[in-house]
Amino acid sequence: MIVPGSSLEGVEALRLIERVTGALGRYVSAGRAFRILKEITLYHRIQGSPGLVEAARRLEEIIIDWAPDNVDTELILYTGRSGPEWLSLPASWSLESGRLVIGGRLYRTEDSPTLVAAHSPPSDGWVEGLVEKPSDPLDPDSFEAGKIYLITDHWQLAYRLAAERGAAGVILARKELNPEAFPYIGLFLSEEEARKYSTPAVTVPWRIAEELEGKAVRLRVDTTLGGPGRVPVLVAWIGERDGSGPVIMGHLCHPMPGANDNASGAAASMEAFIALAEAVDEGQLEPPGGTIRLVLMPEWTGTILSMEGWLGGLARAGVNLDMVGAAGHLGVGEASIYYPPGTAPEHRLADILVWTSRTARLGHGLKYYMFGSDHDVLLSYGVESEMINQWPDPRYHTSRDDADGISPERLARAALLGGAAAYLYQAGAMPPATPAVEVVSRVIAGHASRGDSIAARLAAYYLPARYGVEPLSRVPSDWRPPAGGERIRVRAGMRLMTVNETIRLLGLEGAVKLWRGLREAGASASVIRGELFFAAHRGVPLGGFLTLVAAAYGVEEMRRAVRALEALEEAGLVEAG
Repeated sequence: MIVPGSSLEGVEALRLIERVTGALGRYVSAGRAFRILKEITLYHRIQGSPGLVEAARRLEEIIIDWAPDNVDTELILYTGRSGPEWLSLPASWSLESGRLVIGGRLYRTEDSPTLVAAHSPPSDGWVEGLVEKPSDPLDPDSFEAGKIYLITDHWQLAYRLAAERGAAGVILARKELNPEAFPYIGLFLSEEEARKYSTPAVTVPWRIAEELEGKAVRLRVDTTLGGPGRVPVLVAWIGERDGSGPVIMGHLCHPMPGANDNASGAAASMEAFIALAEAVDEGQLEPPGGTIRLVLMPEWTGTILSMEGWLGGLARAGVNLDMVGAAGHLGVGEASIYYPPGTAPEHRLADILVWTSRTARLGHGLKYYMFGSDHDVLLSYGVESEMINQWPDPRYHTSRDDADGISPERLARAALLGGAAAYLYQAGAMPPATPAVEVVSRVIAGHASRGDSIAARLAAYYLPARYGVEPLSRVPSDWRPPAGGERIRVRAGMRLMTVNETIRLLGLEGAVKLWRGLREAGASASVIRGELFFAAHRGVPLGGFLTLVAAAYGVEEMRRAVRALEALEEAGLVEAG
């Protein structure tokens, strides 16, 4: 019997992992997970859209119909004006249709729902003209009224600059994606911006974008934009409604079909939770001795609203299932477990995830932290959270991300991993911390392969110390931290540092200036939008933060981080002292 609050260490924890995965594995269903995924892909789930709310309602019906009676559910609907003052939510938006004509070829949203950029204003009938490319997408003088522009970088800021100048239309493209697919690009306009802007925005595949400059195009966008958007958060739980415990979570948002990103994470989370409830209900697993929750929400926005409110004091850890279902024939490997960053306070859940995957032979990889999903929200509130994700995925954020590229078996493996890990965390399992050493060894090997011996030696000493395991070497005698003991401070509204928040805090002109500086600095998102803010919230000294960056990412990345910090400090968003 599991005793709440007890600790099961070492070999005892590994035996429990084996028993739990064996029991839960009898209930996890690949077919059921795939059916859930296909239901989700029927909805155009853009943040602020009615399709997102409809999808949440449908999933609540499925949980009520398919889960046993030991499960309760609640659908929370926030409005665009809910939450903390610093958080800006997108305006309500719904898509009716979109048309784009290039050289006599007609493209329609019926074929590619991502043809219309998310949150685009409607056009006033057809818009026609020759396509131009701005000399610099972050230069307001690159845009003129009445023209149609092709934008291939800094889409959200560049769109706003074009709209401010009265551009007739904007065409967005992204190079790194499938060259044949229409990309998903969201503008995330606020209510104020929705009232102000009238420039329609569409997208094109990169193959078309490469030859589009100077060509005549016609486009038409029929959308409804404006007013406060609704943010649905679907919650289900085993245990007491107000009890604390781990959270299994996946975000619901993204366009139709959005199969791997992120119907796969939401479907695997649901399957994990339902199977866990069945195993407990039928006596194959003891009641968890606390509350285990399923939370499905729009990425970041719904998670922030929840953590600022009812979930803030209840979440003890978070299993974040992001993209987990892409099939092997796409050239995508099994999802990986992304270990918590060196700035995080805990890693017990990560160790459970790794040992669970290996004990059950699920095949999930292990990598150092990567920024960019709902685990970042929990981490920013001091709650341990790990992401399980497939990267890269050639269909990511495109119209080609359909259910035909999903492996039901991979969905089931991710569900087993997530459900078992949440249960084991609540049970107090404390497996050996050897995954931390493995992660550090991989970081060291990466530095060594690039010839960065200083970073390799720093990683061997500094990262193990951050993870509370035995250092792999002594501190490098020739290393001097690039700054002293000053503490980093970050303005509250910059928890995740989105483009929208910088506009809200600095105005459009200030935000453009900041992002120009960040572009020139070249620091990675994981450093600037992840590690920096976790370090600031935990009072890590500036010198310690930069040493961590050098140890985890390399000396050159640390130099980029210094330049990025200077840009942030000049903008008044960061200070050290």
